[in-house]
Amino acid sequence: MLRPPCPECGATVSIDEDDLKYFRQFYCDACGALLEVVDESPLLLGIAAEEPVHSSWEAGEDGADEQSSTL
Repeated sequence: MLRPPCPECGATVSIDEDDLKYFRQFYCDACGALLEVVDESPLLLGIAAEEPVHSSWEAGEDGADEQSSTL
């Protein structure tokens, strides 16, 4: 069990080594911040974006909605 500090509040966050993967998201028990693993070695946590990083991941950005409506 790893115990890095939360970047938002500084509280200790418990992470199983099995969950130690880039961009794995979880919540801080103390402040409720959505966190993610941004580096595995050394272990570094960051505050996760609540929306997708790439706008093309959102529905309609790739034109899929337009194509389906013409069928």
